[in-house]
Parts: sequence; C-alpha cells; structure tokens
Amino acid sequence: MAKTRNPNGAGTIRQRKDGSYEGMLSVKDNEGKSKRKSFYGKNVQEVFDKMDKFKLTQTNNPTNNEIYFESFIKQWLSVVKKPCLKPTSFDRLELTINKHVIPKIGHFRLSELTPIIIQNNLINKMEVEGLSRSSIKKAYCAVNASCEYAVGQYISYSPCSKVVLPSVHNFEKNNISVLSDEKTLNKNDKIIASEIDRFKEAATAQYISKDQYIYRYGYSYIFLLNTGMRTGEVLALKWNDIDFKNKFVKVSKNMIGTINREDPSKPRTKYMVQNSVKTNASNRNISLNNTAINSLLELKKIRYSGEDGYVIEGLAGKPVTNRNFLRTYKMILKRAGIEDSGLHTLRHTFATQLFKKGVNIKLVSELLGHADVNITYNTYIHIIKEQKIDAVMIIDDI
Repeated sequence: MAKTRNPNGAGTIRQRKDGSYEGMLSVKDNEGKSKRKSFYGKNVQEVFDKMDKFKLTQTNNPTNNEIYFESFIKQWLSVVKKPCLKPTSFDRLELTINKHVIPKIGHFRLSELTPIIIQNNLINKMEVEGLSRSSIKKAYCAVNASCEYAVGQYISYSPCSKVVLPSVHNFEKNNISVLSDEKTLNKNDKIIASEIDRFKEAATAQYISKDQYIYRYGYSYIFLLNTGMRTGEVLALKWNDIDFKNKFVKVSKNMIGTINREDPSKPRTKYMVQNSVKTNASNRNISLNNTAINSLLELKKIRYSGEDGYVIEGLAGKPVTNRNFLRTYKMILKRAGIEDSGLHTLRHTFATQLFKKGVNIKLVSELLGHADVNITYNTYIHIIKEQKIDAVMIIDDI
C-alpha cells in the first residue's frame, strides 16, 4: 500500500504485510536529534488518532508559543472532541473547522490570537461573505471551546472572551419550503390540483401496462407527509416498531451517513443505523392516522422480510440510503410538476397542516421531536402569525 499522509498534520502511514497499519513521525530527542517513532493500529484512523494524541502531549507546554492555531485545533478536534461526539456531530464540527476556521485564522500562532483578530478575521468576515448566523455561531463555538481548553496549557486567557456575535436582526430568515394545499387556476381557468394532491398522485402512480407502482417505496413519502418524521428516522424504521393495533409508531433509531475514515479504498460516505435519535425529545411515539396506516400496508405488500426487517427495504434486506431516497423523491416532484426541494419539505408540510387546523404548538413540537418548543416557534413563526391574523379576521364574520 502506498504511504498516506496524515490529514491533521505531519506523519505518514503504510499497511504492513500482516494487514495492520504503521504510522511514522519524525521527533526530536533530548539532544535535539531527529529520530523516527512508530505507531500501530488495526486501521488507518486508529493510527492517525494515536499520532495526533502523541503530538498533542509533545507540544503540551505552557511556555511553548510556537504552535499554530491550525495545528492545535486539529489536534483538539481529534483527541478531545472525537471520543465524545456522535459520528455525524463530529463530521459537522470537522467541516466547520476545515471550511471556515482554519482558512481565516489557522495561520496565527495560538499565543497571537486576540479578540480583535478573531472578531475581524473570522466573525465579521463570515458575515461579509453572506454566511448564515448559524454557520458563524458554529465557527465561534468551535474556536471558543478549543481556546478554553488551551487556557493554562498554551495561553493564560481565552481570546474569545470579548468576541461578539452579529445580531440576529442582521440576517433574513429563510422561508421554509412546504407543499401547498391550495388549488389554482391555469390561464384557461381550469382548476389545477393542489401540490399536496399532485404529490400524492405522483408518488403512488402505477404503470399502465401492469399493476405495479412506478416508485417502489413511493408510499413511504405519503407516510412521511402524515407523520412528520425525519428522513433518517423513517429509513431506520423496522416493522416491529409499528403497533398496528394501537395505531402508533415508535421512533428510537436513526439512519446516518458518516465520512469513511477507516478504508480509503471504499466510498467516502458510509451509511449505518444508529440506535439513538437526534435528541432525547426525538425518542417518541407518533399516532398514525388512516392514511399513514394504509401507506404502511401498501409498503408491506411490496416488500416484507419479517418483523425485524426494514419498512423501507433495499437490496439484500438492507435499508435504503439517504441518497437513493432523496433521488426518488426528486423524481416524484418532477413528475408532479412541483418545484425542486429537500425531503424536509414533507416534515414542514406536516407541521404546517397541523397549525392550520389549530393544533397547539406544544403538541406539534412533541410530534416533531423538537428538544424545545422555541425551536418549533422560531421555525414556523410566519405560519403562526398567519393563523393569528386569520383568527382576528373571524371577528368580522361574526
């Protein structure tokens, strides 16, 4: 195997004849002479982690002012954060650091960082570039947490202590995408079915020549539209999570896509079912209406491999990946003549329909599995405001 360079800094790695991996670093002894140190592991990532941990201990000296922030935050990410984060959370944090933090302030020495440098080179610059407040806040939190960890080791105080995040009022709130329930007229005054109805018709369309659905798991999108579940939650769903008698579904698992760090020869993204959900509040039971029940029964007719099988099942009994599920969804949108959007549109449509029917916001929040009702309020504030206006207008009718 050719040598692979450590993405977090110095060092290379090679595969040994016995199948294990060896990483090599050039280090200096007490006399200042360079020598090679080896690290061993079962896979590439295990060796890189050992190398990064060693480098962090070697530079872990309060008097050492030469370490650059890029080197430090990469080591902090690998040694401190990786063990305590879920794979998807680690991937997001790594992306934020590599895409935003390092290009803007990674070239400064850790000891050189000041509130002004972080404010001007990172926070203000990201705002000028038109990035969302959420992206800016994620970058700030990464820098702040790593600097707090460095206090007492490399620096005497955190340079983030006086950094100010931009006001929320500086950013336009993006409108969520939903399927409309309103019928429209074309130029010939002919009634056009609502987007919701067109989507349902397209998702459940059959071939004319034979009694077979065009989209094998088309009914799963109807199920999503009637439960508000997240995509990962429904892809991880098994038949033993469904209680047909009492009409509810138990949500306790999640399908995730993470970066493949073990084997460079395999695809960059690997998919797996995680036996936990996004937050504690996401662990919930959702009542099923008749449409949702019917959707499950149709899916069961198409493919069923036992109670321990996946509701949306791919080849060889494996779950369908997020990528393939999204691709089919976009094909359905195109068939229905609906503007392109993400799968979260179905979840937003579910919530919007509940608000339009006067369902209490706390109940909507619980059904969606939000950790806090404020998340629900901030996401659907324009819908809630519209409902308040409609409620006041009723007075005229009275």
